[in-house]
Amino acid sequence: MSDRLETGQNRGWRWRPQNIGHRWITGPGWTGATALLGVVVLLLWLWRAIEQAMPGAVAVSWRISAQDLLLTAAVGSVAALMGTSAAALLKRRVPVPFLSVLVMSVLMLLTMGAGPSPVGWLVVCLIVLLTAPLLGSWIGTLIGAASGHGRRPGRRHSAAAAVALLVAAAGAATLEGVNYLTIGGSHDADVGAFAGTKQYARTGIAPGQVKAAVSIYRANHSQFNTRWGSYDAGLGLSKHLLDTEALLGARDQQQAAAVFVSAFLDATLSYDRAAMRLFETPAPDVEWLPRTDYRIAVASGDQTGVIGFADVDHSAGDVNTPGPTAGEGTAQMTALPLRTGVSDNTVLHVRPDRPGGEAAVTVDVSDSPPVPEGRVVVDLADARPHEIPGESATVEVDITDSAGRTTTCPLTGPAGLPGQMPATTVKLEALKNDATSEPTLQTHTASTDCIANGAVGLDAVEALTFRARGLSNEGLYLDNAGVAGGH
Repeated sequence: MSDRLETGQNRGWRWRPQNIGHRWITGPGWTGATALLGVVVLLLWLWRAIEQAMPGAVAVSWRISAQDLLLTAAVGSVAALMGTSAAALLKRRVPVPFLSVLVMSVLMLLTMGAGPSPVGWLVVCLIVLLTAPLLGSWIGTLIGAASGHGRRPGRRHSAAAAVALLVAAAGAATLEGVNYLTIGGSHDADVGAFAGTKQYARTGIAPGQVKAAVSIYRANHSQFNTRWGSYDAGLGLSKHLLDTEALLGARDQQQAAAVFVSAFLDATLSYDRAAMRLFETPAPDVEWLPRTDYRIAVASGDQTGVIGFADVDHSAGDVNTPGPTAGEGTAQMTALPLRTGVSDNTVLHVRPDRPGGEAAVTVDVSDSPPVPEGRVVVDLADARPHEIPGESATVEVDITDSAGRTTTCPLTGPAGLPGQMPATTVKLEALKNDATSEPTLQTHTASTDCIANGAVGLDAVEALTFRARGLSNEGLYLDNAGVAGGH
């Protein structure tokens, strides 16, 4: 509910202060400009106040100066209220804190008196009013970009904010029995990683529900709407720091978001199977989606037969039964790494014994109950950073049922496992992260035709052996493996 002014009979105008800051433009650049301008002007005021203190009447002089300071603060408060009201009426966002401090600064400089050199004082005032905000904005933007927390309070970081309910920014919340969609971009300079995947891992769905995480290559968070533009920091100085040449066009990014959000709503509210297939295709190739790369993790239907690895007993070495067991190569539990930090999600890190070799891991699903319309699914991500050259690994699954029948079906196809999506978001080398890419889990499903040809009963699967060939030394990450039920 937005803040607004409303009128009623015999009541005049009444201010409704919900979400006042929603109409303010803030962020590291604006914050730096506001802070430095205020500090510099306050120091000038203090210097002139000391200079103008009357001998023998110091206390009186300071009381007069304090009254001027209080008057300036009152004017600034009125300016902030008027700016916020104007922004609400015009339905626009305005840098209210900065403008309020600017009004206060001008008033303080005027009330200090010009001293013996009016021209010199005028020059000093102009220099302060022009350079302090620019320098402060540059420092604030630099700090925000370097720390990876250059977000504006109250700002949204995903096109799917209404769908995702912004739970990615709400701490370690756990969701159960809800449909969930998160959309992120590989080139997001503010967030630094696909934060929505953390909530994706903490969301449980019931039969008939869906959760999906869509990563769009060359997208950032500010172009998902028509107002923020390519840069998202104060006073336009971010154009000197952010590398925007690789970004998708704003219209393409908005089109991609519109397609995925509308398909998700059709799939979850109208139970549209055609819409659901957009998320179940590892590399969607439809004419209404921009030509770029996508990574889609999705879970739908009955998930009781799908095994994640957050709760599986494990040691510092190879994973222990009753969880997955390593055949060739090694398999260890680990937190999925991100470009900055790690995810909340625990996955299986599968590596070969030698570069270019094979690795296999078997997941025991014999205790999983039979599910209708079963599908063999697994989430996979290449662990090899983009900077390390190498070939793409291929992955297949051996499906064994209770009758001892086994069939092998490909999961990745001849192109192999998709590599990590590289992203350089800043121009200055000093601000660049050590990692320019991150592993993004993508859901792979074994072909039902392949399973049917092998005469394996999906209602009585005992074990799934995932076998990777041509793995780099870094291996791959594996999660959410098993037999999922109908949608």
